[in-house]
Formats: sequence, structure tokens, C-alpha cells
Amino acid sequence: MDDETLDRVRALLDRDALSACVHAYARGLDRADEELILSAFHPDAIFDNGNMRGSPREFVDWLVPQQEGRDMVQHFVTNSTFELAGDAAHGETYFLAVISWVGRASLDLMGGRYLDRFERRDGRWGIAVRVLVRDWHFTAEKEVASAFLDRGLHLSTRDRRDVSYLRPLDSPEQS
Repeated sequence: MDDETLDRVRALLDRDALSACVHAYARGLDRADEELILSAFHPDAIFDNGNMRGSPREFVDWLVPQQEGRDMVQHFVTNSTFELAGDAAHGETYFLAVISWVGRASLDLMGGRYLDRFERRDGRWGIAVRVLVRDWHFTAEKEVASAFLDRGLHLSTRDRRDVSYLRPLDSPEQS
């Protein structure tokens, strides 16, 4: 394999590893899985979402008490761009988030971007700095959504009982 092709393959593998960090974080939020959230970051990283600025551990400790009132959270990560520079990279990833609150007849909908500085340390990519930028946020009535969801579909859980953790995956019992 020539050097140019090898460089292109390395860049593809690096971008895949960066995407895995972004996806682990989003899935961790949706499942309230602290270990998965933290896996996206280096332990000494800085997380800044405007409401709090601190380490990934401090972010999780800030976030966990808020989860009790949420019965559904879903994050969608969409467009991602990554600028590679050796063992460092900068990324911008757009996200959409939907939050359903216990006892509320509305959903919070938000769109924004994760602005990340990644570093490869000991062969592992992780987020070193994350700044969350909110582009928009609004509340919508969930009456229409509830009618659709109440039709016998498998419902998610915000923990490791969620169907996505089943290994091997099998058709779950109706809950």
C-alpha cells in the first residue's frame, strides 16, 4: 500500500473512532449510563454546556439528579465534521434532543452542536474539551405522540434493562 493510501485509511479509522466517542456520549445520555457517558472523554477533560463547566465526572454528577424527572430522553446526532491534526482533532456535531418529563403533558425539543477537541492518548481517542452550543429549544404538547406510543410498541427504559443491551439480541417479552 502506498503512503497516500495508508494516510487515507488512517484518517478513516480516526474519523470512525471520533464518531464512536460522539455516539457513546449520546447513547449514554439516553440510557442514563454513566460509564458509557464517561467513556467518550478523557478523565481530565473539560465539559462546558453553559449551565456547568467541569470534568466529565462533575458533569455526570450534575446530570444524574435531573434524570429522576425524565421518563424518556432521546438524542440524535447528525452532521459531523472532523479536522484531523496528528493526535489531535476538532469536531462539530449537530444534535437534536427530545425529553419527556414525568407528569408533564409536553416534550422539550432542542437542537444544537457539540464542539469538541479530541486527543489521541496511548492510542485511544477521547474528548479533551466539549462545549455544547444550543441553537434552539421549544416545548410541544405530547398528546399526539402519546397516542402513537400507546399502541403496544416496545418501550425504552433509561437503564441497562433497555432492549438495546440484550446479548444476544432476541425478541423481548412485551412489557
